[in-house]
Amino acid sequence: MEKLYHATLKENLISIYDNGIKRGWDGLVYTCDNPNDALKFLALRAMAENKEVVVIEIFTKYLNESKLQDGMDHNPSFFGNPVVKTYPEDIPTKALGQYFEAERRKSK
Repeated sequence: MEKLYHATLKENLISIYDNGIKRGWDGLVYTCDNPNDALKFLALRAMAENKEVVVIEIFTKYLNESKLQDGMDHNPSFFGNPVVKTYPEDIPTKALGQYFEAERRKSK
């Protein structure tokens, strides 16, 4: 895989581009091979909190690819069986590409 994708709240962008993506409470960074799948995991929380979400590209050539593991986040049948990869280290800033803003849909 050349690229992976990580979704986060937009408010985290400055810190991420300054310091990299930090591991979560379980010691892992969760990524997907598709930006839309990465977005799905955070979209429900973001909607509930009325927060904006972005998806960040990660270039795997800057990671120790042997440490990427198949992961499972949430309910795979609900989220459409996405390809989830976990990484047990912080993602360095040199591995970060561009980010994409998620389109916000207005409720009727």
